Order: sequence, then C-alpha cells, then structure tokens
Amino acid sequence: MKINIFGFPSHAGALNEGTELAPAAIRNAGLAEKLRDRGISVEDHGDILDSRVLPRHNICPVRNWRQEWFGMKL
Repeated sequence: MKINIFGFPSHAGALNEGTELAPAAIRNAGLAEKLRDRGISVEDHGDILDSRVLPRHNICPVRNWRQEWFGMKL
C-alpha cells in the first residue's frame, strides 16, 4: 500500500486563526513516520497552496474562493 500526502493550508471558511497551520501540525506530529513504522509506503508532496496568498475574512459565511483558481463556476 502507498499513501500520498498533500497539504492544503487553508483558512477558507474559518472564523479563527490557525486552521492553515494544520498540515504542518500533522507533519510535526509524525504522521508519515508512524505510517512507515507500520510498513506503509508514504510520499509527502508538501503543500499544494501557499496560505499567504489566500483571501482572509472574519465574518461567516463567506464564499471566498475565486472561480479562476479551480476553473469552477460557483
């Protein structure tokens, strides 16, 4: 079995600071190493978005994803 890990550091839809830190927290907790210890092949591809360029908001609900980012019509 092989598991591919992709981080998605996002604060979209979050009212509180810090949700974009989740991928780093999971890595720091040793997820990949613990899986490897159980004989699972793991490849960490890093973060696929840079949370510093994502829009921020402080009110709920806010739909803050731009159509051109994912080519989807909202």
